Amino acid sequence: GVRDTRKIVGRYNLTSEDVRNQARFADTVGIFPEFIDGYSILILPTSGRYFQVPYGCLVPQGVDNLLVAGRCVAGDKTSHAAVRNMMCCCVTGQGAGVAAA
Repeated sequence: GVRDTRKIVGRYNLTSEDVRNQARFADTVGIFPEFIDGYSILILPTSGRYFQVPYGCLVPQGVDNLLVAGRCVAGDKTSHAAVRNMMCCCVTGQGAGVAAA
């Protein structure tokens, strides 16, 4: 599939600093290891470092009753390289499902 595509502008936009500095959020829907693969960066998930995925990056600005999961969540280019892989897509998908329930 296409690795880089459109992303939403969310209530919160995940940043590369969030991923690299093990960000913590009050509205966390899941945690994920620091694993960045893309844009000339490769960090394998063996560092023991984790970042939290906030609910706010699943919520599009200006749209009611919609949650977005997977590679389209809100964030910058480098954070996208961390959240677009299948493992993190499962984390955001489960978080969106629990939030919608």
